[in-house]
Amino acid sequence: MKKVVIVVCLLAVLGMPPATSSVAQPKLNVARAEPSDVTLEIKGDTKIVKVDRVVIVKEDLLTVNSFPFTVTAPTGGFIYSWQYPPNVEATRRGNRLEVAKSPRGMLTIFVEYGVVDFKAQTTEIKFGQVSFSVGAPDPKPPEPPKPPQPPVVETLGFVTLARDELAKVPAEARVHSAAVADNFDSMASKLAATASMTIDQANAELKAKHGQTLAAVKEHWLPFFRAWAAKANELNDSGKLSTREHYVTAYTETAAGLRAK
Repeated sequence: MKKVVIVVCLLAVLGMPPATSSVAQPKLNVARAEPSDVTLEIKGDTKIVKVDRVVIVKEDLLTVNSFPFTVTAPTGGFIYSWQYPPNVEATRRGNRLEVAKSPRGMLTIFVEYGVVDFKAQTTEIKFGQVSFSVGAPDPKPPEPPKPPQPPVVETLGFVTLARDELAKVPAEARVHSAAVADNFDSMASKLAATASMTIDQANAELKAKHGQTLAAVKEHWLPFFRAWAAKANELNDSGKLSTREHYVTAYTETAAGLRAK
């Protein structure tokens, strides 16, 4: 039986950088934040602590509370072309659109019209749009609680290994453990669902995921992955880690160990 190469895939896991309606609408100028070119370090008496952060953003929203209502474009144009959803009942009256009926919820109305500059002897096409809520928006229902996950039955020993090795990772790097667990979980699901995926392909994709997740703290996680690779090689030698199903179990157990309290 061909031995699956594990050490190369997992020890190199942290060494790679992450892979790098028919009516025209008005253009928006969007400011873009440039990515940081360097990573800044803080040296001294530091400690990572857990804090609660709740961010509530409130914004103004125009609401229309009764019918009929009118949407008005600037005067002085010609051939006003109004566009709105087919379930809206409205009457076009030049630069005005009189809305008689519309379903509740968000609604966007567009207009296109021409404007003549007699002095310059030119014609310009203007576009406009407005978005608003017909009636007050319904409050967002609370998310239902997630059902508890059934406990993972440990058969290969990766729950214990992941829990014990995680305790050795420095606190400032350990905060990434949930993301690393998500990587293992997602790859277990993908490998189980994709019959054409090989073990080598799964390990390579998992390597790329970890490289992105742990780019800033990769050196702190190397002992964890060395221990994982040693355990995997030991099981592979004994024939207990050689099939796709075995690797699905190994990934799932590792994720459970990383989340263990």
